Amino acid sequence: MTDTAGFPDLVRELMTVGVFTCTADSLIIDLVPYFLDKNLEEAVVMEDGCAIGVIGQDELVRAIENPEWRSLKVADLMREDYLRIPADSSLKNAVKIMQEKNNNLSIPAAIVIAGVVIAGGIYFVHISRSLSCFLSMTLSA
Repeated sequence: MTDTAGFPDLVRELMTVGVFTCTADSLIIDLVPYFLDKNLEEAVVMEDGCAIGVIGQDELVRAIENPEWRSLKVADLMREDYLRIPADSSLKNAVKIMQEKNNNLSIPAAIVIAGVVIAGGIYFVHISRSLSCFLSMTLSA
């Protein structure tokens, strides 16, 4: 549902549906092609069917600082303190939470959940693209 101004109200209206997943024992060097080919911001790290962390572009870039980066595993760099935002959260609330909690990341993001299931991801880039489209349509009308 969109508000009267035509801009989305809820996280589920802008999120990426589905997420790329990997395991903690995946090699960082093996993830890089997926991130590039699929234009990924983050991947969810899974173990026994449960999310245990996330790894994103920031961590992949920082891996190069380590002389042993070619042998690093996802477990060496993943973040366990990732954000979880319900799909039916207001976009305004999600942005506020993402700004407060992701201030050390270049790509503020959150994993979107529907009940106990991972439904997708929401990133600032989704919000800024949507806002840009909305403003162009509004200004050209």
